[in-house]
Formats: sequence, C-alpha cells, structure tokens
Amino acid sequence: MKRLGPLITAFALLATSSAHAGPVAEFEASFREMYGIYRIALFQTNAGEHAESFTAVTDLSDQLAALAEIWGEDPPPQYQDDHLWGATIDTARALVGTANDQVAAHELSEAHETLESLRDLFGELHARNGIETFSDRMNAYHAAM
Repeated sequence: MKRLGPLITAFALLATSSAHAGPVAEFEASFREMYGIYRIALFQTNAGEHAESFTAVTDLSDQLAALAEIWGEDPPPQYQDDHLWGATIDTARALVGTANDQVAAHELSEAHETLESLRDLFGELHARNGIETFSDRMNAYHAAM
C-alpha cells in the first residue's frame, strides 16, 4: 500500500500540470492541430483529390477560424509583441478562403499553390518571434530541395 502513494501523487501532479498548461501551451496545441490539417489539405490538393481536398480545406478553414476567434484579438504570450500578428491571421484566413474557392472551382493546382503561401506566412511569424518548430525545419529542407 505504501508503494502506491508516490505513484498516485505523480499521477495527480501530471494531471494537474497538463490541465493548467497555460496560454502558450494551449495555443501551440491548437496551432499544431490546425497545422496538421493544413498538411492534409496541402497533400490532397497536390494529389488532385477533389472530394478529399474540399473536406480538408473546409476543415482547415474551420480550424483557422476557431484559432482566430480565440487568439485573433488577444495573441498568446509568445506573439504578444508581434505588431504583425493580426495581419498574419487575417492573411492566413484570406488565403484559406481563396483556396476554398479554388477547390470548389476544381482548381486544385491553384489551391495547392495558394496553400503553399501559408507555409511561408507561418514561417515568417515564427522567425519574427524567435520560434522554431519541427515543421519550420522541415519546410527549410523542402525549400532547399
């Protein structure tokens, strides 16, 4: 019975710390989720899959809208001093809206190119704020190819 005490305490601490991760972690988790959907949309438009592209770009639009609703006016701490934060979010939403229109018009190559612009936009956001993610490193590798 004594051996379970430390295990229960450790579990409680882990549960508490993840529940109170804070705004930085909350934003990053939402951003990673949105960025994963972005990657799917990029892949589907490149593959020429219309139905799958439509679903992915619509999902991306929804995720980005949710992110903007929560963080658009009040950026998370890591972007608090970025004077281009609002413009970046607005541009991202406009690009995804354009991609949505292009997919609806069966212009998948054009939608893919439009979505590629998000990669640079988010990369610039990260670079301006001293943030480097795994995706940023992969994007740099992709650009070098």
